[in-house]
Amino acid sequence: MPVFKYGLGIFTSAQGLQLDALNPLSQPQLTITASPAVEVLSMQQATQAYPELIREAFQLIEKKNKLVAFHQAFFNHLTVIRIPKGTTGNRIELHLNLLATTFLDYLIIIAEPNVEATILETSTSSTSSTSSSKEQHFRSQILFLNAGENAKLQYFSIQDLHPEAYQCNYRYATLAAQCSLHWVDCQLGSKFTQSSTLTHLQGIGSTSTTQGMVFADQQQTFDMDVATKHAADQSTSDMLTKLALNHRAKAVYRGLVKIHPHARNCQGYQRNETILLSKEAQSNAVPNLEIENNEVRCTHAAIMNNIDEDKLFYMTSRGIDEATAKKSIVEGFFQPIIEKIPSEAWQEHIQNSITKRLGALQ
Repeated sequence: MPVFKYGLGIFTSAQGLQLDALNPLSQPQLTITASPAVEVLSMQQATQAYPELIREAFQLIEKKNKLVAFHQAFFNHLTVIRIPKGTTGNRIELHLNLLATTFLDYLIIIAEPNVEATILETSTSSTSSTSSSKEQHFRSQILFLNAGENAKLQYFSIQDLHPEAYQCNYRYATLAAQCSLHWVDCQLGSKFTQSSTLTHLQGIGSTSTTQGMVFADQQQTFDMDVATKHAADQSTSDMLTKLALNHRAKAVYRGLVKIHPHARNCQGYQRNETILLSKEAQSNAVPNLEIENNEVRCTHAAIMNNIDEDKLFYMTSRGIDEATAKKSIVEGFFQPIIEKIPSEAWQEHIQNSITKRLGALQ
């Protein structure tokens, strides 16, 4: 199994994952609902309608390792979603219930020019009474999003898998001229998650914002990789990742803004904020800038701290007990991201999950 190392003392490991215990023949429960104008294609339909796009998606992965090779060899689901040009008000919802199985899926989204769409992807898992006790929860996803000129897209993902589940996400987006994409990624569950989000700004004036949140406790491990590559003039990116870690949880954040030599008048920002809620929690931030011309404006920052003592003093001095004050601070830390979720039910789900797990916070 691969060990992911990013510098002296900075690494994560998926050694607990046993590939021999995975069952690629399992049938996952994936539910997709979409606006009437949206076309949802199965694997057989997609390979006939868009063979070149399917081939391109299969060749996207830049880094090869055993987990990616396993996905490519045994994937058991492929869906293509096409949003026809000129359509607005589109909404697409995907929900996965893992049910103690193995889900290795490709998701390809084609957003044609001048469309507007909101995509909400959620994943949970429960133990099926018919599943083998030797099977492990494992979800691996490769997402390819191709956005045409002047497309306006929002992609929200919420992950709250079983605490023994393993997850690998590889997300790629290509944006044409004047296109905008807003990613929001909420990570709550799993034992180990490696998540990679890469956005290519290939059209003039294209824009991407990426916001992520991770709440981890017990011995959860998260390996978060967020990158934006500017290949066109006047493109803009803004990346923000917030993490709160309790108990012996561990997280590595890696961020990259890359400006190509001929991409001028670009703006790129990245920021990582981490709250450590226990002495045993570990976090590492590796922000990077790769700038190959001078006509740009780019910044990066990484902030790591315990709960703000001034905020804690302010709240306790007004009669709020310390444990409640700490919980309120953590909940408020994530609120600007949670409130962007286009579903009140899922906003409540995230808030309840965090509040329940903060019950042990002292």
